[in-house]
Amino acid sequence: MAVAIGGLLLGEAIAGTAVLGTTLGAIVGTTVLTIGTTAATFGAEALLAGSHRAAQKFTIPQAPIPQEQEGQETPPRLYGYGRYKSGGYLLFRESAGQYVGYAMCVACRPIDGVEAYIVDSETLTTSTGATTEPTLGAFGYYPNTRDFGDSAIVWPSSGMKFGQYIAYIDVPGHGPSPIVTANGPFGFLEFRNATEAGHASTLLTTYFGGVWSADTHLGRGLAIVYTKWATMTPTFHMVHYPRYLPNHSQVLRGAKIYDPRDVAQSFLDPSSGLYSVDNPTWTYSVNAVLQIADYLTFPEAFGLAYDDIHWPSFIQAANDCDRLVATRDGGVRPFATAHLGWTSQDERRDVLKHLLAACDGAIWEDEYGKVRIRIGQWEEPTVTLKDEHLSSIKIERLSGVYAASNVIIPSYIEPRLGFTRNTTPQIRDETSIARVGERIAPLELRGVESDEQAYALGYRAQKRQNTPMKLTATGPLRMLEADGERVVRITSARYGIDAVFRVMQLTLANGSSVQGVFHLVTADMYADVISPRDAINPSLPGITLVNPYAPPTPDAPALSSTVLTSTTAEILAVAHFDGGSSAPTNGDTSSYTRFRSRPVDVSTSAPLGDGSWTIWSNYSSLSLYSATSPTITGVTGTPQRFEVQCWLVSTAGNPGNPSPSSFITISTF
Repeated sequence: MAVAIGGLLLGEAIAGTAVLGTTLGAIVGTTVLTIGTTAATFGAEALLAGSHRAAQKFTIPQAPIPQEQEGQETPPRLYGYGRYKSGGYLLFRESAGQYVGYAMCVACRPIDGVEAYIVDSETLTTSTGATTEPTLGAFGYYPNTRDFGDSAIVWPSSGMKFGQYIAYIDVPGHGPSPIVTANGPFGFLEFRNATEAGHASTLLTTYFGGVWSADTHLGRGLAIVYTKWATMTPTFHMVHYPRYLPNHSQVLRGAKIYDPRDVAQSFLDPSSGLYSVDNPTWTYSVNAVLQIADYLTFPEAFGLAYDDIHWPSFIQAANDCDRLVATRDGGVRPFATAHLGWTSQDERRDVLKHLLAACDGAIWEDEYGKVRIRIGQWEEPTVTLKDEHLSSIKIERLSGVYAASNVIIPSYIEPRLGFTRNTTPQIRDETSIARVGERIAPLELRGVESDEQAYALGYRAQKRQNTPMKLTATGPLRMLEADGERVVRITSARYGIDAVFRVMQLTLANGSSVQGVFHLVTADMYADVISPRDAINPSLPGITLVNPYAPPTPDAPALSSTVLTSTTAEILAVAHFDGGSSAPTNGDTSSYTRFRSRPVDVSTSAPLGDGSWTIWSNYSSLSLYSATSPTITGVTGTPQRFEVQCWLVSTAGNPGNPSPSSFITISTF
């Protein structure tokens, strides 16, 4: 059943947000009525403002000895967007002889896959195909060849879960002595994605077939990780299983979702014409706005219909999220990505708040009942309020100095520290601090996995919250021209004001006058600031970066040229992967491509001058894998030749290796 968005969503998901489009005819004669503004408050501002509901208070029980819970209540359903770490929940543990097996649900809808397995706090390096496994014999462990012929099954190829198989021989005069019979993995892991029909586990039917036959554990609608491990003799067991029993977690690539910008995708399943989370046209995405659209229409969340969404606004906002901004190291990153795991027990409005905070977004219902979205950005007002609109104004010129907080400490999820919470450098309002001292407030960005993104979002939220001027104005009914506007210009010679203000609230009193609350807004409140330093200092004692991800190396880019004028042209470059694929085939859909070029000799392709490269900045708004060069100026009849390379950069800022070179000659000036 679809959920009415107004009372539940707009009432608390975004502080200061209300329903757009209240008409004058609907409110005449009303004594007091708050008139709707169109999403004046964006993103992390709502988190700084705090929830209207009191936080739940409880005591965390202490567990002095790590142990597994053999019985449990019905667990919540698990979901997630983007890349996130999850332990899932244990479905069951099975043992037979020297083997122990696990089944863990990690999601309750199809996901893009498992990016990494983490067992006993160790990120596994895995392989697939034929290998050996330890088999218990009369005098110890011996290798047994195992090939499941199933690419869904992987095995550790190094670390604690890979090592020597030990057996014992009787040495005269010395007694039993250990010998190494082989090296190999101590277990196997198998991921089965959620499908309507389900899928039996190869590991369970192979090792525990007497209990788990193929028709007893299909796992319909569940994404499940199955594992099988070999128990070891006490002498070696704690070396490979330091918690005695293996402790599992996974880094997941979450739900596949609908992208209305992609003409190859359809909201409804093309085979059935119905809504389905197993829609084969949907793809994995870290775009926060696309995730919000999915959350609004997903039946386990808000369950809105396709026609309840104003898709053009979501398309524009999704493009705004993909907009590339500068990074600390001189590169670029998408403005906003989101990564968030959630359960059916989470408050829906809280999940939505964290997705909106990740992209500095705001949503509202328009006059036609459709949900719209907008990313926070500077906009020129279309309505001006002048002296004839204003009867009186109360001005707070130093409102920001006395704000509730002047030191913001954003926290985010740091993949380089094993997906634990980390904080960015402080965001400080020194003017306010000098007057009233430090007033510290945390800003928890659960859906953000980039320190630079978290810092930029916190900066925006603080600048807008600590606005230097607030107005409370009273005026006649003509002041209702501000109804439905996010921003207005207020020009008053009487009060010496000429600036742009956010419309925070309009209230009609006694049907004859209007009172409004307005906050000064400036362009720097939407600036793409750069964090002053990395939130991690790897030189500090105890800091260990966890497997910084290096993206794959692209093939040589495909090149074409476009003549702009008789003396100017540009190069279009498109990255390719693994012999022609338009995207990385290893499931990496969040890294973006950078391109560079340099002039070379037309005949020999040798670099000209000092051989320095020019890094391109003209990226396509809809593709992470293409770009156009800076404009090339030439002389009619004189050809020019260029060498072009590309490389991928992960969302954490880790660059991959540059591709082989491609060359192009431009001769049609």
